Amino acid sequence: MNFADQLVKEIETKDSRVCVGLDSDFAKLPKEYSDWADKAEAVFDFNKNIIDSVKEDCVIVKPNLAFYLSLGDDGWKALKKTIGHAKTEGLLTIVDCKANDIGNTAEAYAKAFFDDLEADAITVNPLLGTDSVMPFLKYCAKDKGIFVLARTSNASANELQDLKAGERENVSAEIAKKIAGWGEYGMGEKDIKEAVEKVLLRKR
Repeated sequence: MNFADQLVKEIETKDSRVCVGLDSDFAKLPKEYSDWADKAEAVFDFNKNIIDSVKEDCVIVKPNLAFYLSLGDDGWKALKKTIGHAKTEGLLTIVDCKANDIGNTAEAYAKAFFDDLEADAITVNPLLGTDSVMPFLKYCAKDKGIFVLARTSNASANELQDLKAGERENVSAEIAKKIAGWGEYGMGEKDIKEAVEKVLLRKR
């Protein structure tokens, strides 16, 4: 089933739109983890407890890649175990990696996150343009999803994202327009039908 349809199904089944972030920084874990020698295993155990606590009311979990990479090789393993446990408990998963690069490098990123980690979805940086996003979109034709950055909330985001861009209001608006065009590769049938109906209603 297309990722967009999976997401809509879970939202409707649980009557929830909750996404739980798993930005698990070992230094900020509860005190009971302070004496764990294996930091990566401590992070996984913490994540497991969170997942078990929220699985009935949560639709999707979102670990941030950086916190796991900072733990070295074992951190990648902890991330993989976290994703595996979440999926076992019926939750969808997003790896917040904001990945992208050109050509076969983008393909390698897509393979790592979708094939090795088996994430259901990832976040993608679109600033390199359409050809760099296509390797990720190919996975959307299967059962994977991507969330593409258009506007971020950090303090200095306006330095570049609010710059004027052609006939559009700003760079962020131009990116959003481009993403809308890419969306036809990854939208489920139900979403496409609803989107078309909304457009027709606006024209009446």
